[in-house]
Amino acid sequence: MSQLKRATLSELLEQAIPYEQWRAPLDPRLQALTWLAGAALFVHLLFLFSLPWWLEMSRSGFFLVGGGILRGVFSWISVHTPWLLILNLMALAAFLWLVWHTRGLQVGRLTAHRLAFAEAAAGAASAFPLAVSLAMILLNLILWILVVVASVALLCFLLGAFFSKN
Repeated sequence: MSQLKRATLSELLEQAIPYEQWRAPLDPRLQALTWLAGAALFVHLLFLFSLPWWLEMSRSGFFLVGGGILRGVFSWISVHTPWLLILNLMALAAFLWLVWHTRGLQVGRLTAHRLAFAEAAAGAASAFPLAVSLAMILLNLILWILVVVASVALLCFLLGAFFSKN
């Protein structure tokens, strides 16, 4: 029988790794949320650069409802664009660092897990004004489709009634 090599407590402590230094796989849900957050931050950056066009569009006659709300949101964003750009670029830089140091959001230390959670929160915060804008645009698009369909149906009904008398 072979005998195990004995180690002293000091030898074990030299080889021990603190919990905070362990590299552990990121949870798949956290990975997905972090990737979505990175995409949302990138789309938000594009949105900030195209904001003058969106602000002008919000003043058009397209909006049957919620045009004032959308104009107010866009105006607030345009006033705070420099700060939002700085925050967005910092969050994107942190996202890129995180992707690099976790091997594509696969494995990381405890700080990487915490940063991934913070990125998911930043992505959600940057996606909120986009979601409000898209909801308003979609609502108005649906209303315009209903108006056009109702107008065509009314026109068909009136033409059918007119030609049925003749």
